[in-house]
Amino acid sequence: MTLEAGQQLLHYRLIEKIGEGGMGIVWKAEDTKLHRPVALKFPASGLQNDATALARLCREAKSAAALDHPYICKVYDIGETDEDARAFIAMEYVDGETLASRLERERPSLAEALRIAVEVVEALEKAHEKKIVHRDLKPANVMIGRDRHVKVTDFGLAKEVYNESADSETATLEGVTRGDHIVGTPGYMSPEQLRGDAIDGRSDLFAFGVVLHELLTGTHPFRRSSVPETMAAILNEAPSGNENLPAAIQPLLDRLLSKDAKARPSPEETRSELQRFVERPELLRAVAAPRRPFVGRESELSELRAHVERARSGIGNLVLIGGEPGVGKTRLIEEILSEAGEHGFLVLKGHCYELEGGQPYLPWVESFDLAMRLLPADRLREALGADAAEVAKLAPALRGTYEDIPKPIELPPEQQQRFLFNSLRAFIERLSGRAPIVWLLDDLHWADDSSLALLQHLVQCLAELPVLILGT
Repeated sequence: MTLEAGQQLLHYRLIEKIGEGGMGIVWKAEDTKLHRPVALKFPASGLQNDATALARLCREAKSAAALDHPYICKVYDIGETDEDARAFIAMEYVDGETLASRLERERPSLAEALRIAVEVVEALEKAHEKKIVHRDLKPANVMIGRDRHVKVTDFGLAKEVYNESADSETATLEGVTRGDHIVGTPGYMSPEQLRGDAIDGRSDLFAFGVVLHELLTGTHPFRRSSVPETMAAILNEAPSGNENLPAAIQPLLDRLLSKDAKARPSPEETRSELQRFVERPELLRAVAAPRRPFVGRESELSELRAHVERARSGIGNLVLIGGEPGVGKTRLIEEILSEAGEHGFLVLKGHCYELEGGQPYLPWVESFDLAMRLLPADRLREALGADAAEVAKLAPALRGTYEDIPKPIELPPEQQQRFLFNSLRAFIERLSGRAPIVWLLDDLHWADDSSLALLQHLVQCLAELPVLILGT
């Protein structure tokens, strides 16, 4: 059947073709009953000829139709042509352009990029609440309307879309591995998608991380000269182009693009963190420092990597790094902290200073202040739990952020320190439950007695926590 402008299908009148590719054809049409514009998607012929796959697509479309959110393109109807029973999906018509077209035309300002990102992740949050995974999030599936707001399209539909000749990073690809479907767009597929493993909403968060990187830098973090090389980079390499990222947002991107799905943040965490940058744009003024090549100390680096992997599996440790000034301790630490951050670890740092009568617990105080800057407010409050009052003794700024923190319990002096230490340990246990931690305590030879006592207390439980403490 040949589709033509003005043709009537059920109660839809075709107006003009607005898209065509391996996934099928999209027409702008008029709903003659409700007198509103709609978009009609006719899936590719490979799907039209597969009754089982078409039935699955219809079920997916009906599930997606249940999504009601201002940033999600609404699915209205599923129908067939009278002449040859050719299936189509009627969706909300968005007058605007795709994010892919926008990025080709010009890179958005930082403020606009953050606004777009917040709206996209809100759409993901809503869909995941309904147990619907997008599976093919990419700039081509994000519409920017003339009102400047986002509409994410094709929720849940990519699972059943066939394209037998996908040969670019912008085409949706489907293959079969170990009897499972691999579906998505090569440049935006998570490592687990590429391996053909079972996926869930965390794969959408990886794709969102790629989109966010493009919004902020104008570059794709894994793109190489060919599709196979791009897929290999997603599986095995660290993201590139980070030197153009605002330094404060680097930890969030590291977690979103983690090879380990468990290390990625939830849509709620991601939205909360992005909203913090929207409200405080001054945090994004500095860009990340470029990654320097690492030369020398390969055996020490290999040993530290082994400790990092053990911490990821829940077996923490304390590793002390010593040596004369200038032998490469700082460069070694920089490298392992950078690698840990890229693999989804929360990286905390505190420093000791050569001061007489300095502030007690100073390296821990610095670390907790850093955690406040890095973590979304809701995630940090969850980790604080019932121990918030004791942690606030070392991080008083917490009381300015959370009004619900009670006053600390009054205890005899001989009990106060042990109660504080137990509370801090419980806080760190909860904090590391969401993401493993690599914790640097620098220049420990200048640490005060209280800081060392707390370290000694924590060491007793490290073997049961995903926490690696590095002391220099």
